[in-house]
Amino acid sequence: MAQLVVAGAVFLATAGMRDDHGIGFAGGVLAQAPQVLLLVVLAGYLHWLLFSLPAMVLERLVGNPRWAAASSALGAAAVSAAYAWGAVSLWGAPFGWAVAWVAGVGALPVTAAWYARHRLLRWGAMAARIGALTGIALLLALVGGFLQERTRWHAYEPPRLDRSRYVGQWIGAGGAYSLRLDENGEAEAGSLALVHGNARLWDNCSGTGT
Repeated sequence: MAQLVVAGAVFLATAGMRDDHGIGFAGGVLAQAPQVLLLVVLAGYLHWLLFSLPAMVLERLVGNPRWAAASSALGAAAVSAAYAWGAVSLWGAPFGWAVAWVAGVGALPVTAAWYARHRLLRWGAMAARIGALTGIALLLALVGGFLQERTRWHAYEPPRLDRSRYVGQWIGAGGAYSLRLDENGEAEAGSLALVHGNARLWDNCSGTGT
């Protein structure tokens, strides 16, 4: 759960808050914060059930107390490979990237589980440690987002295209929509759907302009 919260905070600090295209994505996420937190709890539980728990069970089956860390890593690697093979079979994802993503999101939880067992920590002590680390990570994300906004590092810049790259005609939805851009700067739109929160399905616009 802490890992997902921190990842979401980093995303909002580095990308979502910029709102490059004026779609209000970040504001929508913040408005739905209670629902998002509930989904985070469910996602954290599913992650434990599908990844951390099988990895720790494999550790017990093949583990040696003197090599507990290696056994945990071996269990996590086996689970990662199994899920990566599933991703390759179902969606045709590259095996290497699938392994990297699955192992990446599983490394911290399995490490925390191994640490708790190795130190014989109870739930309260482990939660306190994770809470403290999560608070530090969120603070770093906040400071990083502030510095990024101040320095404009990696700020969004609109593409700069010469006229020859966008002149032409675009037709979509089986010919229902069309947009023509001429070299002299004129434009002609035909039945383009309106992109607006209050637009109805049959709202569209046609016309000419420059």
